Amino acid sequence: MLKNRAELLKELEDLFGQRVFLITYNYSSNPPIGFIEPGDELYFRQFREDVLKGGGISQCVFILNGPGGNIKTAIACSQILRDALLRYDCFVPTVVGSSLCYFILQSDRLFIGNKSKITQIDPLFNYEGVDMRAIEHLNDPNLEIRRLAHDIHNSTLENLRRALKTVPHVFEKDVSIQSQKRVGYMEKMVNLWMQKSSHDKQLTIEDLKNLRVKFRQIQEDIIEKGKILIQECQKELVEENKRFVIQTSKIEDEKYLGGYFYS
Repeated sequence: MLKNRAELLKELEDLFGQRVFLITYNYSSNPPIGFIEPGDELYFRQFREDVLKGGGISQCVFILNGPGGNIKTAIACSQILRDALLRYDCFVPTVVGSSLCYFILQSDRLFIGNKSKITQIDPLFNYEGVDMRAIEHLNDPNLEIRRLAHDIHNSTLENLRRALKTVPHVFEKDVSIQSQKRVGYMEKMVNLWMQKSSHDKQLTIEDLKNLRVKFRQIQEDIIEKGKILIQECQKELVEENKRFVIQTSKIEDEKYLGGYFYS
């Protein structure tokens, strides 16, 4: 018999030896109803107050899944978690894309499987109804497109520099010093995490090693539990036409499949 979401999370908490939460965005809706959007900070603040602070939680693992969205909002939401916790690790059983990677950047460690997919962090902008990769249009002949590309690209570089200088982060300790004293590290970041052939192109294990990311590959049974949990949450998000869920292991009563916050 398929276990409910709260029971799956409790099993993962036993395996990790600490509290575990799932953050997943609804990328299956048709038409799409939006991913990380301005205003989502409200839900993360509520989660911080009611669950993290209310439960006296100082460290945990966040399972991440989904595409990106608004960069400023993603940074703000991940910062809310960072400020509330002494330590948090990220676990990616399937895929994390674009601005959602900021949750990884501000974490203490990354857990992945052999097929986990972490996509490019390079920003997109919309011009006359078309989504464009900023990094591909820095020398565009259209001056307005070029201006938009530079504005969002420069802002992203500043966000990355800030993340690298601010500990804790997901990189080895000496990366903070390297990134301030040498331009080579930022060039490597741009090349590997922003400038691959497509926005959905993933980082390889070698890329993570080259970037000095603190990561660990974990066994397939844990990956599979994470995948099932994501599938069950995605199913409800589609049925309820909701954008995202922060799933917890708290069971309210028999009729609920576990406590959660969602929009």
